Amino acid sequence: MNVLADSSIVLVSASPDRSMRSRADALEQAGAMVRACLLTQDLWSLVSEGGIDLCLLFVAQDDAEALALFDQLRQAERTRALPILIVARDLDDAATRGAAVVSSQLNDAAFVQAVSSLVLPMRRVREVEAQQRALRTELRKEVARANRGARDIAELGHELRSMLDAVMGFACNLRDELAGPMLPDQKSHVAGILDAVARGASLLDRTRGRAVVSQSRNTESGSLAVPVRSGRSLARLSQIAAEVVTLFHAVAVRKDLRVSCALDDTVSVWGDALKLKQVVSNLVVNALKYTPAGGEVLIRVAWSTSDSSDGVGARRAAEISVADTGPGIAPEHREQIFRRGFRVDSTAAVEGEGIGLAVVHEVVTQHGGTVSVSGKLGVGATFTVSLPQDRRQRVSDPRPEHNP
Repeated sequence: MNVLADSSIVLVSASPDRSMRSRADALEQAGAMVRACLLTQDLWSLVSEGGIDLCLLFVAQDDAEALALFDQLRQAERTRALPILIVARDLDDAATRGAAVVSSQLNDAAFVQAVSSLVLPMRRVREVEAQQRALRTELRKEVARANRGARDIAELGHELRSMLDAVMGFACNLRDELAGPMLPDQKSHVAGILDAVARGASLLDRTRGRAVVSQSRNTESGSLAVPVRSGRSLARLSQIAAEVVTLFHAVAVRKDLRVSCALDDTVSVWGDALKLKQVVSNLVVNALKYTPAGGEVLIRVAWSTSDSSDGVGARRAAEISVADTGPGIAPEHREQIFRRGFRVDSTAAVEGEGIGLAVVHEVVTQHGGTVSVSGKLGVGATFTVSLPQDRRQRVSDPRPEHNP
């Protein structure tokens, strides 16, 4: 019966003899793969290969060299866990410090039984360890899949929230009659749209909140950063700005506002064109709302570099600015105005939900850019959006001025 089938056993002795050969034959008949090694040979390279189920150390009486090797095997990091069975006759127990010892006078059957009593439990332990490793690997894969799913859901939530914000923004423009006067029935329908969008956004925010909490439990950071990925292309910012100006031309004429543009046709970034159009639309609507009749709105699209003359700091960026001649924004409010729902008290007479600039900040941040506001109180405000030029554009664009 092959009780030691698939077992790997190393026999170590000071010198080969008939007894050692007999033991090797008995083990091989029981199904073990046996390799013999002399004390003078390089035992360390053999056992370091791994996969050894048992080391049989044949020790003659008062064999100091073999006992010294046993001590080395017990102390070495790579062989400390290797099962060792000492085969000896009349050996002092103190010399082996409680190690497993069998008599060299056992017959072959009893010897094989003694070896199997050590090998089989160790094999079962290793099998359990292998199963645990496999389970841990599967668990890591499942956690990774769950995390990817949570990230996908969160990203979809960001996309849906942006679309709802866009719908709300345009509906607010209709309600505020920025696109022209409305009949009472039309106003009622727009109010219904705003109410439905607000309830949908609230439900989506609660769902996204649960997804972020679930994701944070599986990450060390406890946060979830979701960049914009879908819908990215090479967006021509001058074209986007021109479309927005055309869209709100009638509003400017009705309010007796001058709208002028300074657009560099070469300015483009790699991003979501629809969301970038939403950014420009929100900034222009803001300017049109708060600029009094006879005022002016200036929209500018240009390239901008940092103050550094060379190196990474000189990386080119696209810049969109919208300037107006409205009441301006006090310095203490210039950080708060980008918070969702915040409105300056002095603008309470102007209709709005306080989400337009928050959406601008969110979209610009997702594109790796920044948005800021400047100007003097009572004179006007200038909103400036800076967007990094994507590496793919700079490499593919053959024009020298696009490869700073």
